[in-house]
Amino acid sequence: MRRAWGVVLSAAALALALACQGGVGGNPNGTGGTGAGPSGGSPAGGTGGGTGGAAVVPPIALDCKSPVKGSPVLRLLTTTELQNTLNDVFPEIKGKWSASLPANGVSNYGFDNDSGATVSDQLASGLLDMALTVATTFVDGALASILPCSGTSPNRACAEQFLNKYGRRLFRRTLKSAEHDQYLTFFDAALGKSDFKTAIKWMTVGLIQSPNTLYRSEIGTAQGDGRKLTATEVATELAYTFAGTTPSDDLISKAEGGTMGDPVEVAKSLVATDGGKEALQRFFRAYFDYGAVTSIEKPNIPNFTALSQDMVQETRHFVDEVVFQKGGVSKRCSPRPPPTRRRHSPRTTVSRRPRRTTPRWRARRVAASACSPRAPTWRPTPRPTLLPRPSAGSSRSRGSFVRRSRRRPTACRPSAPPRPASRRRDSGTRGSTPAAAPAIRAI
Repeated sequence: MRRAWGVVLSAAALALALACQGGVGGNPNGTGGTGAGPSGGSPAGGTGGGTGGAAVVPPIALDCKSPVKGSPVLRLLTTTELQNTLNDVFPEIKGKWSASLPANGVSNYGFDNDSGATVSDQLASGLLDMALTVATTFVDGALASILPCSGTSPNRACAEQFLNKYGRRLFRRTLKSAEHDQYLTFFDAALGKSDFKTAIKWMTVGLIQSPNTLYRSEIGTAQGDGRKLTATEVATELAYTFAGTTPSDDLISKAEGGTMGDPVEVAKSLVATDGGKEALQRFFRAYFDYGAVTSIEKPNIPNFTALSQDMVQETRHFVDEVVFQKGGVSKRCSPRPPPTRRRHSPRTTVSRRPRRTTPRWRARRVAASACSPRAPTWRPTPRPTLLPRPSAGSSRSRGSFVRRSRRRPTACRPSAPPRPASRRRDSGTRGSTPAAAPAIRAI
């Protein structure tokens, strides 16, 4: 299991500030599609792809002589990360809202979380529609239950209570004083033209569309000749890397209080959750691109469409079994230890079994076939060998072995030349002279 965690947590080195400096030849960004993403608040993200032929992955030249500081960056959330965030922040309306966002662009390496992604006009329009849908569903269906003051005292103090709770979850940190005052001023302006629910709805729309929600910060603060990520930025990066969603309220509190602990232990706890398992499945799906089998057409194979879906599910099950259930590839694929030979005690007298005189590979008789008129012969049984069994039903059984014959048994080998006639006395020629034997044999 230790090696499995080593494979999983190696991605932390890519996510944190220190990494090897790499030079990529060519542009790693693909021409990602812009098709509609999923709907119904499902945590599954869009599946956009390139619009041309198979992309050629440029070579990567690594220079790992010394660690290099990462550059400050704002990472735009992917469609999957944004939908997971809203479902975790507003769990009361999970599955009750829909969204139609453009699919993320996919790089030549198969991943859709490129740090250079920006908000396009189509994405901005989709984000506005999604924010309105979420805010309307939230206010109409769940506001009275999660914000009791909206029914008893719908005023500015009640709106401030809502802002402190949900603004903190969406921004992944406590709101600054200027941000706090700005949103309350916006609420006051909306309340003067409408009712309390409508003002809360538009404040929710503003929170969802804020860059602090759509982007996750990896800027940090200046420290010496570099920059250091804040505790909330580290917590956010760990949560989206190893769980694919926003950090929990407890993790934010620990980060702001300085009690988050070892990031490696936090990453382990995040991967162990259902969201972490799904995030790891998405990583392997993008890395190996095994989902592309569903787009392949094979007319000569009946029901290949259904078979390709089964192949995808089988690969998902294999990843889950290797990483989470069986303790890693090294344990899964290690050979069985040889059986121990039982030795008798020197004090015990044991009669030895006589040595076998029969060959190890016993001879078997091969009957004569129609293609060879010669008499049956004897030949040794061919040595068995180990061959994989490709017709097995699962990936585990495909590693099994069965005994097969290395040589195909056949009785149709070329007949050996006849032996020369021997000058022996025939049973029916007793008393005959040698000169008369050929004549008698001819008869």
